Amino acid sequence: MVLGTDVGALGRGTSYAGNTDTLELITINPKKQTLTTTAIPRDTLVRVETKNKVEYTKINAAYALGGPREIKKQVHELLDVPVDYYALVNMGGLENTVDAVGGVTVNNPFAFKYEGHTYPKGKQYLNGSEALGYSRMRYDDPDNDYGCQKRGQQVLLSALTKVNKSKNLCK
Repeated sequence: MVLGTDVGALGRGTSYAGNTDTLELITINPKKQTLTTTAIPRDTLVRVETKNKVEYTKINAAYALGGPREIKKQVHELLDVPVDYYALVNMGGLENTVDAVGGVTVNNPFAFKYEGHTYPKGKQYLNGSEALGYSRMRYDDPDNDYGCQKRGQQVLLSALTKVNKSKNLCK
């Protein structure tokens, strides 16, 4: 599972855990040599037991409430699949990862501007800062969070494809 927290860039520090606004369950089948990503909507309602009470909250707050154990538990209960491993990436980590693989290529479904960047419709190359903005914009997307998730998956899959082709991040 890949968890993207809303801290670590854009002037947001890392003094709190943050919400996991991006939740992607990645299933790898080595026999079939397939990789499947499942985006979990950040506003999905879940039941979280804390020390003092039971809270009904959005799944993106489960990490801030109970850390990795809680978010893994919530995803397991929601989808009835085990979550064996997870990667936690904050916004700065996304920027750095995209830059480390030499940028990503995406196919933007519509033109928009966000956080000082312009994203024309169609295929384009993005550096880390551009990829972060591309994957975060949701309010002007006709599909709201779903469109945001699709663009985030494009960034993630493009980066994973480049890593797989290179077989190694070290040079």
